[in-house]
Amino acid sequence: MKLSKPLRIIRNLLLFFFISTTVTVVVYSFMPVYVTPLMIIRSVQQVFKGESPAWHHEWVPFDKLSPHLPMAVIASEDNRFATHNGFDFIEIQKAMKGIFLSILLFLSTLSIQGAESNKEYTLWYNRPAYNRGGNFSQIAARGFPYDEDWEKWSLPIGNGAMGVCIFGRTDVERIQLAEKTMGNKGAYGMGGFTNFAEIYLDIHHNYAQDYKRALRLNDAISTVNYKHEEIEYDRE
Repeated sequence: MKLSKPLRIIRNLLLFFFISTTVTVVVYSFMPVYVTPLMIIRSVQQVFKGESPAWHHEWVPFDKLSPHLPMAVIASEDNRFATHNGFDFIEIQKAMKGIFLSILLFLSTLSIQGAESNKEYTLWYNRPAYNRGGNFSQIAARGFPYDEDWEKWSLPIGNGAMGVCIFGRTDVERIQLAEKTMGNKGAYGMGGFTNFAEIYLDIHHNYAQDYKRALRLNDAISTVNYKHEEIEYDRE
């Protein structure tokens, strides 16, 4: 089977990495190491400092070194090198434990997110919103009266282009509408939505029982539920 060009590039890179690493280890087992990456880094740093690069090193055979020096170098990478045969099972167990804990943390995070996604968030009241009209003794701006019931008690829904404030009343329902193309300068001197229409629905259910109005925040659905003369009514 002929590999695609990206797969061939990846294959060649992996082969180059493993072959070059193996060849380097074999070659440096028989010849001195005249240049190391650290020496090159130090030379570049000297150039940036305005100094002339200078290398001062002397090759010393392995059998002339202190027996403690190789172990010190090895211990900087693997301090149990002298006590295992290539597989440090203590460190492997630690790594496996860390991986296991990471998996548990990941799964617990997923379960929490799943539980949160299934959780319902709702604003609800056991009575309709007040509808006392605008208070002309308190002017908000540009002659508009302050409508506390609209601002504090109605439940808003919308989609970014159109907005509705629902009062949830059982006698005369009031629905306030706003639409972005009809909202010029708002009541408070700022642009955006403003009240352009009011809808009033005569329902005449003046004595409602077991009343509840709610706004489900998960999907922005407003509901009204109550009982009138032994009949249950649901609005959505």
